[in-house]
Amino acid sequence: MTVEQVPHWVQPSHPNFITIKTYKEGSFSKYASASNPVPANTVVADFSAATPASEKAYSSVQVSETDHIELNSDLLYANHSCNPNVVFDTDKGEVRTGARYVPTKVLSGQFINSHIRRLQEKRDAAAGKA
Repeated sequence: MTVEQVPHWVQPSHPNFITIKTYKEGSFSKYASASNPVPANTVVADFSAATPASEKAYSSVQVSETDHIELNSDLLYANHSCNPNVVFDTDKGEVRTGARYVPTKVLSGQFINSHIRRLQEKRDAAAGKA
């Protein structure tokens, strides 16, 4: 059974960027929303609070083929998306807005790093897209 991570960090962790909202009662009921509109291609946070994860979990982020980190911040509540408005660049250790302006709305992130890029390149090559 998956147990929701109880925040052990000071909240809000990124008050100039993230507002945490609750959409239902009970566990796994929070999500991140932009506190203010943010221009495209703006670095909004870093992974300075992150620590190595002892195991894979819903709250961890894969940063290499074998390694994961716990963000230890309100970045945990960003939704994953294939059409993101923020990018979690694990090679640079930063979170930035994508190529489009982010109004005050739900943060939907995509995690990118060199390991994921290699997997995407292999997939594209296998599909004849390379």
